[in-house]
This record gives sequence, structure tokens and C-alpha cells, in this order.
Amino acid sequence: MLSLKLKERQKEWLIKGAFGAGVFAGCFWFMIFPLFGDIALFKQKLADDQERLGLFQDIRALNEKVSSLEASLATSTDRSLMLGKISDVATKTHIDMQSLTPKTSKEGVYINLKIDMKATGNFLALLDFLRAVEVLRPPVMARDLTLASNRSEDHFAKTGKGDETLDIKFVLETYLKQPREKKNL
Repeated sequence: MLSLKLKERQKEWLIKGAFGAGVFAGCFWFMIFPLFGDIALFKQKLADDQERLGLFQDIRALNEKVSSLEASLATSTDRSLMLGKISDVATKTHIDMQSLTPKTSKEGVYINLKIDMKATGNFLALLDFLRAVEVLRPPVMARDLTLASNRSEDHFAKTGKGDETLDIKFVLETYLKQPREKKNL
């Protein structure tokens, strides 16, 4: 009877052990194992969020950079002031302006101001003029520079100088901010 009792007790332990292992496996399968997938998903979301945060910070830095660069741009209402500045620089550098023709075109939120300029002067005066124009605010760039010799015997007879006068044609280009549109509330 003792051996029968022992077998019964062993069976009982075996059944309890199997039931415990089944409960553990079931709990692991239904409660803990899905957490591993969720953890991997959360890690991926965390990586995506960190990348998104980095991109957001880059956008903010670029917006600040654009704002600082725009601060040096004049508004479209300052176009006549720009023409005046260029005329003053030409006078100071001994460039004889013959025509100054502004042309504007919209490019997104900016206005592209191209100034066709025809003038006469010597080469060194032209270099001084271009250096002075480079430091103007807003920044002005010279493009399409054409130089032609203006050698004439009349000029030598009138001035008595042998310096050569050049016919100068070029385009000055800059960008202006458009005025903000008023919003009706």
C-alpha cells in the first residue's frame, strides 16, 4: 500500500508540476511574449522620434539662418534707395553712368532686382566701383560684364591724356523682400 500511496503522491506532484508548467507557459505565451514585440516596436518608435526631433531642430536652425540672412535684404519699397546707393558709389569711384535701368521679377517670396547699367570710365575706376558694390547691403552681384575700348583721337585731343576710357555694360543683381500682405480679420 505504501508503494501505491507513493505512486499516487508522485502522480499528484506530476499533475501539479505539469499544471504549473502549463500555467507558466500560458502566462509566458499570452502575457510576456507579446511584450517583446511591443518593446521592439517601442524601440523603433523611439528611434523614429529621435530622428524626427533631430530633423525638427535642423529645420528650426535653418529657419533662424534664413531669418538672419533675410535681415540684410531690403524691402521692395527700398528699390529707389538701392539705385541711389549705386549712383553714389559710381560718382565716388569716378564712373560716368549713362543709364541705370531697373527690372524686377518675382521669385517666390522675393523680388529679383536686375539693374542694367551703361557707363564709361577707366579700368581701375571700374575695379574700385565693383569692390564698393560688393560691400553694399543688401548684397549686390555684378553679372554679364562687357568692356569695350573707347579710343578716339578727339578724347586725346580734348584731355591731352593717354588714359583709355572704356564703355562698360553690366547687370547688377540683388534680391528684395516683398512687403507683407495685410490680412483682413
